[in-house]
Amino acid sequence: MSGDLSLPAIGSFKAGAAWLEGQPAVYLRTQLQAFASGARRNDIGEQMRNIARAMTREEIDAASRYYAEHP
Repeated sequence: MSGDLSLPAIGSFKAGAAWLEGQPAVYLRTQLQAFASGARRNDIGEQMRNIARAMTREEIDAASRYYAEHP
């Protein structure tokens, strides 16, 4: 085991955490934009909304491409 142990590992991901690697870039970009605008609100404690609101358009694009290219 490595890293943050605050959430139990289930299969290849942690409970409560989305699997980002390998998702299509357009999907990731759309979801980050939805969090940033507040259109998507299903994040516990507004964690993703806070992160996405702090990201520039270029950072959202770069993060989307990075996770899409690393399955």
